[in-house]
Amino acid sequence: MAPKTKLPFIIKVLRFYFSTLGKITPALSSKLLIKLFSTPQTKKVRQREKVVLKGALHKKVTIEGHDIQVYEWGQGEKVAYLLHGWEGNGGSMGAFVSSLSQMGYKVITFDGPAHGKSSGKTANILLFSQVFKGIVDQYGPAEIIISHSFGTSVMLYSAVKHGIQPKAAALLSGNDKVEDIFHEFAQLMNLDQTQENRLFDTIKSDFNIDARELIMSEYAKKSGIQKALLIHDKNDRIIPFSNTEALAKNWPAAKVLPVENTGHYKMLWAPAVINPTIAFFKELT
Repeated sequence: MAPKTKLPFIIKVLRFYFSTLGKITPALSSKLLIKLFSTPQTKKVRQREKVVLKGALHKKVTIEGHDIQVYEWGQGEKVAYLLHGWEGNGGSMGAFVSSLSQMGYKVITFDGPAHGKSSGKTANILLFSQVFKGIVDQYGPAEIIISHSFGTSVMLYSAVKHGIQPKAAALLSGNDKVEDIFHEFAQLMNLDQTQENRLFDTIKSDFNIDARELIMSEYAKKSGIQKALLIHDKNDRIIPFSNTEALAKNWPAAKVLPVENTGHYKMLWAPAVINPTIAFFKELT
């Protein structure tokens, strides 16, 4: 399906390149595609995010060769981790900080690699999860986790691969098949099926992982997380609601809460999302 919105000039140029010259140098094209896919845009930190971050203890830690910006609130012994999504930052999850701190949690979030004030130009689920593991190693086991969008995939992958298994977790606008995201990217770049297949082959060769096997509903079942609240806007235009339905389908721990009129990003500051999330964690105490 062709993109429906008006495309920026640079995207038009890339589409033309990959449909013409890019086919002459397939290996180079695949490397370029991976770099494009893995490079987040720099987004402006919003004012309300700045306000929350101003009240945090700021610390830089080095993990996997990256200088990672960490934010900390509260003095509790139990640790709550907040995982932002792609092109987000630690402040993206700021609406949850005050309530969790008042509940006695030490709240930890961070700017992912190549995001916010952390170093790096590119990122992916493998690097993001390695960084998350490094953060947990330094700040202590996760009592609870709140994750958004790409952050939900990082959380589920980390639960299985690194044993980061909180007592409870909230997954906001979660994604199921990573392959679907690559397929949308392939459509945006005007790739044919041969080019798309080569892209997956290059990822497997370079990163020793088959992106088509990154199915988060499978990871959810193996995650060991015993209580999970999945919140998703029924009309989410970025990640369709069907993704959360897939995540919950064979995951007994999952409780799904559909919401409306919160969108994909604004939901992080919407009372319809924040209030039930906090109430969910209060049930643990």
